Amino acid sequence: MSLRKQLVMIGAIILLLPLAVLNFAVLLEQSLRSSQKASHLQLTRFISEALSPALSDLPDPHPRLLLSPLNHHFILDGYQSDWTGVPWLKLADQTDTVRIKTGLADNQLYLLLELKDPSVMFRTPGSAEQGFDQLILSLHFSPARVKPNNPTGAQTIDHEPATPSSQTYTIYSDGPGPLRLLTGPGSNLTGVWQTSGTGSVIELKVALPDTPVSAINLAWIDANRQAVPTRQPLQKPHRSSHYSKEKKPILGSVQQGLPMLYLNHSVAQLASNLTPENTLLRIESYERQPLFQHDRMIDPDLLAGQSTWRGLIRSILTAKLDSGDLTEPDQHAGPNQAKAYTVWSQPNHSGAAILTTHYPVLAADKKNNPASDQHISAWVSLTSQTTNSAALADEAVFKVLTQVTVVMLIIIIALFTYASWLSWRIRTLKQRIIHAMDPEHHFQSSFQTDRINDELGDLSQGFADMLNRLQNYADYMESFASKLTHECRTPLAIVSSSLQLMDDADEQQQRQYLQRAQMGTARISTLLTAMRQANQLEASIQQQQKQSTDLVPVVRELGAAYQHLFNRHHVMTDIHCDRAIIHGNADLIAQALDKLMDNAKDFTQRQGTITLGLSAQAEHISLWVENQGKAIPESHLPKLFQPFISHRGNSGIGDNSDNSEEGDEQLHLGLGLVIVKLIAEYHGAKVLVENQVENREKNHTQTTTDSEQNRVRFSLVFALN
Repeated sequence: MSLRKQLVMIGAIILLLPLAVLNFAVLLEQSLRSSQKASHLQLTRFISEALSPALSDLPDPHPRLLLSPLNHHFILDGYQSDWTGVPWLKLADQTDTVRIKTGLADNQLYLLLELKDPSVMFRTPGSAEQGFDQLILSLHFSPARVKPNNPTGAQTIDHEPATPSSQTYTIYSDGPGPLRLLTGPGSNLTGVWQTSGTGSVIELKVALPDTPVSAINLAWIDANRQAVPTRQPLQKPHRSSHYSKEKKPILGSVQQGLPMLYLNHSVAQLASNLTPENTLLRIESYERQPLFQHDRMIDPDLLAGQSTWRGLIRSILTAKLDSGDLTEPDQHAGPNQAKAYTVWSQPNHSGAAILTTHYPVLAADKKNNPASDQHISAWVSLTSQTTNSAALADEAVFKVLTQVTVVMLIIIIALFTYASWLSWRIRTLKQRIIHAMDPEHHFQSSFQTDRINDELGDLSQGFADMLNRLQNYADYMESFASKLTHECRTPLAIVSSSLQLMDDADEQQQRQYLQRAQMGTARISTLLTAMRQANQLEASIQQQQKQSTDLVPVVRELGAAYQHLFNRHHVMTDIHCDRAIIHGNADLIAQALDKLMDNAKDFTQRQGTITLGLSAQAEHISLWVENQGKAIPESHLPKLFQPFISHRGNSGIGDNSDNSEEGDEQLHLGLGLVIVKLIAEYHGAKVLVENQVENREKNHTQTTTDSEQNRVRFSLVFALN
């Protein structure tokens, strides 16, 4: 998986933080909904108990006329446009010739009638014998009594009055237009009578009195003209007009009125006053038929003007809510189960939520007789509109969600950008490494490193150092063959020439040539053996174990041994510390000192001084070998630690005739200092070479000139962590 994808996954994991905040908002939402349900139930209960005295005595005869509340007052014009949505009444004894709609608005009774009559008879003024169509409307009511201990002051009906009374209206019209009355107070009833293709359409309004109406009668007197033949003496027969009248009951019967169920003005006014702001109050019969409705919704669209971001968070929050809390309103309690309940609904899948609480009003007989089956008189329903995520209504919660989400998005974008940048740097480093070697497997002259000081910059520098070392090694391997050839050419030439000369030589010369050839082969054998030992030593160094080692006793023991071994030189020990502890291997340190002492002996005059020294500082420990001798030329210093580089016998450096018996016959391959460098690198130390010049004034018996006594020091410097 690429680095960019890994960082993107880390960013996705960071998104768990806003999810945790979102889960907190869900828990808060559930708590707020429970609180809303409880408070809404208590409010509905208060309204129900306030209306209970007026609603517990609602009549319950069958059949009955239920007056549903209207949203507004209608215009009386004989047309049905205002009545859209109001259902036609379905009565048991209703005929096909009559259809009727009813409604109630502010204690005003509205009626709409469709009369199927092919011959509509209007009254002709001045014609006393003419028959005409009429409507007879009778309202039956009884004086209402205010019950004692009524906290609302609302008037309720006593259904056993001593002297019931009624009001009758005889309605007709002189033609299409306003209604007229033969009987009844004209100020209480208004309306129009219009003709249609199938008969008549009558729309009227009656102002109901404060006394509740208990029943209603409505009848239609259908007048029709009939031709009847007559005969008089001495005259020809002729035809005269005769009017037939048929009384057709519409509501109620001839003997008994149709009971009415509605809320009178005082109860409706009380219910309106009890309706809280931004709610909808409905009063329904126990059969869940509407009796009253008062709408005080002042903010029908709670989500208007809100941002898309808030809507998105609301959608996510709503999706995580318990689906059982937002359901379509279904009836959890039946008509005969006196149990209040609250329902959440979400109309039209919008962002608003509807909270409706239904609370039952017990009938009077239930209060007196708990065992009664008919125990619910009405239902009080209170509806409130709110956001379906109440937690987002709190600006603090919304701000926290917004800020956390924005911060996480910024982090993800930053991680993605940083990953792209790192990926580009890694790809660039890869291309540089690939192009560091040409198709002929030769290293390029330079490797461009990353200039940024971080891990990738260090890696780039590490690759540059590695490639530089590989290039040096490749150069070394290229020069190694030529050096080896050069070292082997002389002994091979000696062997070859000696063998050629043996053919023509006498016995004594042959022995000399054979001895010379043997010396050449021995020289080649010594060369190969030294090379093999050098390689084995390099491998064995890496296998040695390190431990805490004090160099003071090591230097003292080796110094004493060197004084007996190098008896032609003055060996001195110079220790400037009591303890010098490193993490290393004492045997390898001794082997490195052996090589340095051997090198110092070869470049020191007889009776010269060789010093083995040790000092400890706060940051490093120095172990050195110093000898008197000629200074090493500056041009030779970079090549001292390369194999097959030896200056023994070179004029001006290692020409020590006093040591000829020890050094001239030995083969020096220049591998001693190479081994010293390997041991130093194993210990993490550095090898330093210094030329030191000491000014010494000669004896006064000699020429009074300053002579320079040179000293060469090889130091192993161990860094202390």
